[in-house]
Parts: sequence; structure tokens; C-alpha cells
Amino acid sequence: MNRILVIAFAIFIASCNSGNKKRDAGDSVEIPTPDTVTTFSGVDSSSEFLDSFSSNLQPWLDQTMKNPQVKLRDFKYAENWVDDSLVTTKQNIDKDFLKSYQSVLVYSPDEKKVLDLGSYGTVITKTKKGESSIMHGEPDIEIAVIDLRTKKRRRIFFSGPGSLIEKGFWMNDSTVLLAGKNHEQNAEIPMLWTITLNDKANLITRYEYTLR
Repeated sequence: MNRILVIAFAIFIASCNSGNKKRDAGDSVEIPTPDTVTTFSGVDSSSEFLDSFSSNLQPWLDQTMKNPQVKLRDFKYAENWVDDSLVTTKQNIDKDFLKSYQSVLVYSPDEKKVLDLGSYGTVITKTKKGESSIMHGEPDIEIAVIDLRTKKRRRIFFSGPGSLIEKGFWMNDSTVLLAGKNHEQNAEIPMLWTITLNDKANLITRYEYTLR
């Protein structure tokens, strides 16, 4: 009886090894890689977004479109993505920097961070009256958030000369709302971006004006 069991076990091991060899020689098993893209809801209908647009961006839209009939409803969801590159650099924060660039700096509600809309690639010059003037040198655009405690600069938006950011506001202590235009085929298309910051990534949603 023991000999029969030994023979049966040997046959079982042989068949398992044979099956493994066939699987190795055949189709390979593909291991899925994690996807960094997150799907968000189509249009932000939160009161924070609506209130921020109404109080801060409707005047910008009126001036941009020169048409009081154009409203937030004319923007449609375009895309969303997760930027986990987290490009950060040290930022020298002193009184001179804060004073010279105050026209392009927006403090967060808790005043722990600053939205930098325009210091990238610029030079500060003095007018005849001794006032600071921002001179743009770089064609590229970088929008960043500066942590006033750690003095770290975190890039949240970067683009070539085809895009223009004109306004920026804080929806809350971790979410920024940007407004600007993309230049496409000799046309300027108004766009909105909401950018939510967390410890690992920037979560970005873009809205595009659709009535042309």
C-alpha cells in the first residue's frame, strides 16, 4: 500500500511540473500596473466653487468676453488628471520678496501658504518714483504655492506661451482656482482649473468655455 502511495505522489508531482513548464512556454501573465489617473465628477457644483466663481471670477469673465450673458454654465468639464511629480524647490521668503511681488501673491485663508501667480522668470526693477516693477523675461508660465513655514515652493501649474493665467484664488486652504486662456488656432479660449493639493499629488480638473 505504501509503495502505491509513493508512486501516486510521484505521478502527481510530475504532472504539476509539466503544467508549470507549459505555462512558462505559453502566454505570459501580465501584471497590471497601478494607474495614477483618478476620475472626478464632471462639473463642480459645490457651494465653495460657485461662491468663489461668483465673487472673484465673474468680473474677470465679463471683462474677458465683453458679454454679460456669458456665465459659469457656459464652461464644460474638459479633463482631469493627477500630477504626482511634486516639483518643489526652496524659496527665499523675506520682506523684500513679499513686498516686491505682493501684486502677484495671494494668501491662503489660514495665511500659512501663498499662491504665487507671477514671480517665475521675472526681474524686479525700480521706477523713477522708487516703486517696484515686475519685468517678465521667461515665456513659460509657472504657478506655485509657497509654504511660508517650510519655505518650500511647490509647482502646481506649468505651461509654455500658449497658455495664460490671469487670475487665481483660494477656494479653501488646500484648493486653488485658476482662470486664464489657451491660444488655439488664432482663438483665445477661456479656461478654468481647480487644483487640490494633498501630501502626494496635485489633483487637477480643467473646464473649457464651449460657446464660440
